[in-house]
Amino acid sequence: MTFFNTSGPVFPPRHFLVPPLERVDLHQVLKLLNRGQNCSVQGPPHSGKTTLLLALAEHLNQPGGHVLSDYPNALAVYVNLAVAGGADTLLEDAFYALLTELALRAETVLGDPFPAEQGPLLLSRCGPRAGLRALLQAWARHRGQPLVLLLDGVDLLSPETYICMMAQLRAGLGHGTEPYTLAVVFSGVFAEPPLLEPDRLDSVLAARAAVQGASLQLPPFSLSQVKKLLAGHTKTGGRKFTEEAVDLIWDLTQGHPWLVNSLAVEAAEHVEGTGASMPLITGEQVAEARERLLVRRDPQMARLARLLHLEPVRQVVEPLLGGTQYPACLPGESLRFCEALGLVTVGSEIRIANRILQEWVPRALTEGDFYTFECDTKMLVNESHGTLRMEELLRQCQERFRVRGDRLLGELTYRQAGPLLLLQAFVSRIVTSQGRIERDYGHNKGRVMLFVFWQARDQVQTIVLQMKILNGSPIDAIREGLAETAGFMELCNSDEGHLILFDAVPGRIMDDRYFSKTESYHGKNIVMWGM
Repeated sequence: MTFFNTSGPVFPPRHFLVPPLERVDLHQVLKLLNRGQNCSVQGPPHSGKTTLLLALAEHLNQPGGHVLSDYPNALAVYVNLAVAGGADTLLEDAFYALLTELALRAETVLGDPFPAEQGPLLLSRCGPRAGLRALLQAWARHRGQPLVLLLDGVDLLSPETYICMMAQLRAGLGHGTEPYTLAVVFSGVFAEPPLLEPDRLDSVLAARAAVQGASLQLPPFSLSQVKKLLAGHTKTGGRKFTEEAVDLIWDLTQGHPWLVNSLAVEAAEHVEGTGASMPLITGEQVAEARERLLVRRDPQMARLARLLHLEPVRQVVEPLLGGTQYPACLPGESLRFCEALGLVTVGSEIRIANRILQEWVPRALTEGDFYTFECDTKMLVNESHGTLRMEELLRQCQERFRVRGDRLLGELTYRQAGPLLLLQAFVSRIVTSQGRIERDYGHNKGRVMLFVFWQARDQVQTIVLQMKILNGSPIDAIREGLAETAGFMELCNSDEGHLILFDAVPGRIMDDRYFSKTESYHGKNIVMWGM
């Protein structure tokens, strides 16, 4: 049985897949290896790096060989470096684990017991600072083949283990006329252990520069690859994804492999019917799958949620969430860190990477605050029509801000964007029970837009909310806010809009800060709130 994979490497025919070697310039990779040049493959977490390295090892070791024209007998070996532990692992333990992993791979995949037999002896005799080099040299001579090492998870090593491993690899490259290590392909989210202190970083970068060569980025799926992946589901007897569903999966994920597979499996497994009665998977069902994915607590997203609280991530993400400008001195290291994680894309402007993350990030940052604001839910839905009473929801939210807002804001990591995050948490708590929210972050525009789609009894109610943080005179902000809110109401064919202003000016009298009134702008009635 074939299924969408959301955990670990992809293996045909067990999983639907995009052929891994089609995702990179294979000709370029083979040209580098044939020249004995090292390279690294980088990509966000769960983007297919392990799958790619395993496929490359199989390709290089295929029967008949001659994939590398100058080294037709080269032997490719995949090694998972994650076994060597993290920052607290002793060097001896790290290299014992690394050599054991190498031995297990050699024995189970290649049928060669040599590393298992000789590895412990050489490690005992040479120690951790030379044991890996000794084993690679002895193994290559034993087989009469130069080695191509495919090292996965290089950024998971401790700095000391990383530096020691790189020194031994460098010693084996170009050793004599026939190198015992022909080339190395590294992979990881980062090219080296991240977030190091400056003195340690200098040593790590020097070790990397001495060994690593070209850096290749593993791209997300293209739209055509997403279509190919989902078509595999239909070819094996599964339900067909409509064109609308395929386009929505692409739009929500921008091709991130784990998100594409997660959305696909959520949508496919919640559609009932078999045989001739099997219904199509529609865009509406993909939208419902998105909501289920957002509330799940997958370990892949849980790890990313913890990283959101790191200072380098906050420096990049908070201005996006608050719609504010970046400081002139935004650290480049922080931006590269967030880009490597797949949190943001960097082009003509910095953006949160895809629509799923646009919705998930504020939820993850306020998960503990989601239930903090008590509310009278009976007052929020019109009994006769089933419509959402957004004015009552915002009134209750305004009152909670008046009573407890300062304390709650003081507990947030993202204090600058805190008011917007808390309001979004409060609105999400109500809306996601019977609707959905779309967000638009107006980076450099000083605002965030929420589009609320509420399923009433006989209609979908659309409500436009604009949120702004005031740091100076409100006159220009109100004028721009009313114009933008009215424009979005027209675009969404909505007759209900709200402009919410959070006053960040210190010393403002509380009665001046909290208010509500209705303004008319070009025929659109907009309720303006002060908080």
